[in-house]
Amino acid sequence: MNLGKLLMTVAVAGSPLYAMAGAEDWPTYQKDNMRSGVTSEHIALPLCEVWVHESLHPPQPAWPEPAERDIWNRVSGLHPNVTYDRAFHTVVVGNRVYFGSSADDQVYCLDAGTGKVVWRFFTEGPVRLAPAVDKGKVYVGSDDGWAYCLNAEDGKLIWRYRADEEAHRIPGNGRVVSSTPLRTGILVREGIAYFFAGIFPSQGVFRCALNASNGAVVWHDQERSISPQGYLLGSPERLFVPTGRTSPTQFDFDKGRQLGPLKTHGGAYAVVTEDMLVNGPGIRTSGLVELADVATRETVATFDGLRMIVHNGTAYLQSKHEISAIDYGRQVEIGRERCEAVRELDSIKERCKGLERTNSE
Repeated sequence: MNLGKLLMTVAVAGSPLYAMAGAEDWPTYQKDNMRSGVTSEHIALPLCEVWVHESLHPPQPAWPEPAERDIWNRVSGLHPNVTYDRAFHTVVVGNRVYFGSSADDQVYCLDAGTGKVVWRFFTEGPVRLAPAVDKGKVYVGSDDGWAYCLNAEDGKLIWRYRADEEAHRIPGNGRVVSSTPLRTGILVREGIAYFFAGIFPSQGVFRCALNASNGAVVWHDQERSISPQGYLLGSPERLFVPTGRTSPTQFDFDKGRQLGPLKTHGGAYAVVTEDMLVNGPGIRTSGLVELADVATRETVATFDGLRMIVHNGTAYLQSKHEISAIDYGRQVEIGRERCEAVRELDSIKERCKGLERTNSE
């Protein structure tokens, strides 16, 4: 399917779509806050097309294709790594389908049975990431710098919040956007809506947590060290913020304190799996994804691929040319053993240097 023209095709297994009303919801990008991409639903084949929703305009990505080579880092054959908005990502709750458009700055709600538009809501800038739906509300961020909470039933505004009251409009990639656009989506967890606004620390980046029901501020702080771009992720204890071309950074949910970056090469794609984070492809690792230990922040494994989903001990890896299945637990075990060996070797080297200094004295 040409994603530049067709938003989606809905297919079902030989039965009307209304029979799917009891199916498991997909309320946020990649199903849940860990971006696991895993559902308990089983699809019976063959599939048949029910309806197609055709967008009038293709997605308008924030960033163009990369140059042919990075002369500074001596890297050629570059691939795009800030690719979170190359398609209209959809979420589904009950009999409704929701998505945002970077082409016409709207949030759409479709009837899942017919594909007809139920309601539309205009923002004042491109909507680059999928909404999150929770308890009858739709949460979405826009390049206009505002976070929105809408009624899932009729699309009416419940509340909105702008992280930077001093933000101004600037030209960016052929559009007029806020100087602090919201390009992390909104993550909703235990009644709190989390998001980051702004992409250039020198111009202002803000981390925010709001009461999901009424928009009241839980915490709001300026962040001076990262450029947040891509879907936020949440483990039970930590909030992860992709930064596009650099490593994801960890924060705590309670106060929004930064816990430090992971030791990967970046990339806007990320998945949390238990105590690991899959991230990539980075600026120096085009065509590779990396597996980082959340506790130590070390990279424990690298895979030739673009995307990974982990389920029941198996990692399913998508590369440019194939899909493969990997023993995930064994890879983690080997990676941790390697990291431990490297740390021990470094420790031995330091002790040897200490003895050399002592003997020379």
